[in-house]
Amino acid sequence: QLRRLLGWAAPAGAVFAVLAAATGAAFSDRPTAFGALALIATVAMVPLLLRGLATPILERLDAAITERNTLQAELDAAHKAKEEFRDLAYHDGLTGLPNRSLLYDRLGVAIAHSYRQSSHLALLFLDLDDFKNVNDSLGHAAGDRLLVELAIRLRGSVRAGDTVARFGGDEF
Repeated sequence: QLRRLLGWAAPAGAVFAVLAAATGAAFSDRPTAFGALALIATVAMVPLLLRGLATPILERLDAAITERNTLQAELDAAHKAKEEFRDLAYHDGLTGLPNRSLLYDRLGVAIAHSYRQSSHLALLFLDLDDFKNVNDSLGHAAGDRLLVELAIRLRGSVRAGDTVARFGGDEF
């Protein structure tokens, strides 16, 4: 925007010089041709000088804005990575279920709530027997698909506020 304003300065300076010469003529203060030329040259040089001073400043501002945008993008990426690490720290990478650490935390909260409310609490521990045979006979990819499918079905079988967690390899 400053560049746009400075672009108008040269024509405005020329008009100002003509008006100054005309005003001087109207008041019988007749400048010589050389004086009028010097006045026009001086007025024409002012925008050029301003433009010369403004250009480095504008370039530095552009560079600072670019650097700020780059830093903001890097900061956003760092925040996203932090959230991903936090998610990995508390969730199973295969099933997306809460892991043992998050289960302990939620179980502690549930026990405290149950105690305060004098209510009951239920806990179901599920261990898949002979799961090693699935991995050995069908391969780990098939075993992983089985675990993911079991996680989906378990999650779909409980209330929204209940916790289904993967405690370990084949334990839920």
